[in-house]
Amino acid sequence: MKKVRIILIILTIILLAGGLYWKLKNNSSKKDMANATVNLKINLGIEDDGKDDTAFLLEAINNIETKKWQEAEKNLKALLETYPNGRYSDKARLLLTQMKQEKKEKGSYMWAIILLLLLINLICTPFCIKELASRDWFFTIVNEGSAKAIMGGGGFQRFVWQYKNQLLNVPGASWHNDKIADWEVIQAKDKKPSWLITFWGLTGIRWLGLPGLQNIYSYTFKWNSLAQDSRADGVIDAGGGIYFKPHTEVINYILLQPDVYYVKLEEAEDAKMVPLNIDFTMRIRIVNPYKALFRAQEWLEITVSEIIPLMRRLTPQDEWENLTKNKGSLVGSFLQMSSQAIQDLTDDYGVEIETNGVKILRIAPGGKLAEEYEKAATEEFKADQEAKKIGVLATAEEGRIQKVYGKIQSFGPLGEMVRHVEALETVSKGSSNTIVSAPELVGLGRAIQNLAETKPERRS
Repeated sequence: MKKVRIILIILTIILLAGGLYWKLKNNSSKKDMANATVNLKINLGIEDDGKDDTAFLLEAINNIETKKWQEAEKNLKALLETYPNGRYSDKARLLLTQMKQEKKEKGSYMWAIILLLLLINLICTPFCIKELASRDWFFTIVNEGSAKAIMGGGGFQRFVWQYKNQLLNVPGASWHNDKIADWEVIQAKDKKPSWLITFWGLTGIRWLGLPGLQNIYSYTFKWNSLAQDSRADGVIDAGGGIYFKPHTEVINYILLQPDVYYVKLEEAEDAKMVPLNIDFTMRIRIVNPYKALFRAQEWLEITVSEIIPLMRRLTPQDEWENLTKNKGSLVGSFLQMSSQAIQDLTDDYGVEIETNGVKILRIAPGGKLAEEYEKAATEEFKADQEAKKIGVLATAEEGRIQKVYGKIQSFGPLGEMVRHVEALETVSKGSSNTIVSAPELVGLGRAIQNLAETKPERRS
């Protein structure tokens, strides 16, 4: 806005300066001509001698002095017509030439001013249109992928929109299709705007109407959008790394392009009547802005109120731990069960829920005992992991015993005795442990003695 004002001020100064210069120049030329005629009268010593040619010339000079240029021109022409070769003919021709030159200069200045005005108009008009459009005066700005409803006297008149390769099924338009509802979004190739509109950045500017007679429909819209983290103002932590921001704004447009909306279902119940909170998103596209705006007070609120009960009916089919593990199959069941309801929303309110745009973000216990349920589930998970760990260790120990003691048995009494001694050595490594097992030592000594006394047979 500030830049626009500066540009307008500069152009106005240029225009005023040009006009002032032309005015001064014009007055100076006329003054010079008047002085020339006075000097001519004095130098020639023209006096009224009662003759017609003198009367014509004196009258012309008097008209020039009083700046009656047209009368002066008539007098001079009359003088030349009556006395083409008279004593004042040359002077009359000189005065006419000077007057014609003055007219020519005046005309050139006028054309310069006209061209300057056209240039100023060419430069200022786009800025003026944008400024008016920003205030919704005569024009309005329509952002890409949206539409605005134009009202007159409280009644709907028409839509203006901006959406590449998308048109609205406008009644009476050349592309209107009688087989589909009025104001339905249809795919069609856009007519390319003129290069001048594109050059000046007026692609999204639309004619609104006369101020006071036409206005843009506005309404209060409430929705929740996902956020990356909780650092921004107004963002709420829903738990499980999910952040959303509630919005309540008065807007004067409706989105035609798809957008993602966050929904929280609270205190549904699983198969064991455990209260659950379900965080999910829906990607929604408006396919008929008239139905969405004027067949419902708040189209998103009606959509959510239709979807929530359907989602709530699915959770009692299983326990919440299994629901959490199978969120994809739960979405599939939801879409299959709610297909008719989704189609009814499209037909009645022009709201289309994209089937591949429904995502369950989180299923968690809700209510006052949410922490206890989650803690119990965590403990159960830990117990399952511990049981698995013990089972793995038991299997490993079983294999070790089979391997070690199977080998010991293959050595007979000597293998068993060696194993006893190894066990005693392991125990004795403890602090303040002194272990003496006499029977095992005696048995081991006898076994060694028997082996030593055994003599090998000599070969003959």
